[in-house]
Amino acid sequence: ITSDTACTNVVSSVSDISGRSAQVGPLAEGTYYVKLTAKNDAGVDTPAKNSCYKVEVGFAFVMLSAGPVHTCGIGNNGAAYCWGKNLYGKLGDGTITDRSVPTKVSDSAIPGSKSFVHIDCGTNSTCAVTTDGRAFCWGNDRSGQLGNGAATSADQYLPTEVRRDISLGEDALFKAIAVNTMPDFASEGGACAIFTREGIEGLSCWGSNS
Repeated sequence: ITSDTACTNVVSSVSDISGRSAQVGPLAEGTYYVKLTAKNDAGVDTPAKNSCYKVEVGFAFVMLSAGPVHTCGIGNNGAAYCWGKNLYGKLGDGTITDRSVPTKVSDSAIPGSKSFVHIDCGTNSTCAVTTDGRAFCWGNDRSGQLGNGAATSADQYLPTEVRRDISLGEDALFKAIAVNTMPDFASEGGACAIFTREGIEGLSCWGSNS
């Protein structure tokens, strides 16, 4: 928490009788402004002691996966983050710009749950599984390794959903996923995922079969 002279976008006003500490929470990741109003011994607000604080709310990683040149992780907030080389858009932030710090994977194209439970980095693509059992992949798709059933193998800079309806059924739920880390050949790539359907567990794979 750091003091800040500006006090805009206030999310909470806390009256701190001790004049020393206050608690606000829980808050989602982001930046918030909290106004603290000190009180004197009689319990009366003391305007001269009013101050505004900027609160930076962070997160902790609960899972990490490292590819040859990029890394991704899932925070305890359920969001996915990637950093490193962004060739083919494998960081999932909608760009091909390399990132030196964890950058949130865009969830703008993800319907339903936007919280992830599993993620894996390949050589040129990344895949992850959400809490509602769907899988999403992004990055290089030269061999169909994103699993989206697209007729043309275009690289995807944003998460695209893995098709379940073609061979698994819409009621299949993904649990975990793995992406290959073969040498940097753009034309070779694949992924496999563990899924459950009607209480039966299975394995599904897609992409290059060489």
